[in-house]
Amino acid sequence: MPTFGKYGILRASDFHSKQRSFNIWLEEVKGVMSFTGPKWELQNYFKDYMEDYNTATLPHIKYYDYDKWEMEEYQKNKTKTNGKSSVQRDEALHMQSMQEKARAKREEELALRLKTRLEPEKY
Repeated sequence: MPTFGKYGILRASDFHSKQRSFNIWLEEVKGVMSFTGPKWELQNYFKDYMEDYNTATLPHIKYYDYDKWEMEEYQKNKTKTNGKSSVQRDEALHMQSMQEKARAKREEELALRLKTRLEPEKY
């Protein structure tokens, strides 16, 4: 059950500190992608956001602190991939393939050297 101030109390002066969360809410909940209207209309949207924030009735927890929610999601995804990001995993696979190619080249060169020592007249 929602309780007043469960996630803190938001005031009109918090407009800039909650800008990112507010913009995400504006895009996803209200459907306003890139707000270019007058300032008073933006303030009315922020009043709606403030009311839902203060009464803890926003549709998703991410709208209270989007940066925090995003970091938590990142950490969850990071642990799902065994602590390696996709870039690190790709880099590790690339390094492994390069090492295998270098090993194969060394073995080929060694075989060629041995062959030339055994059959010097052909070379």
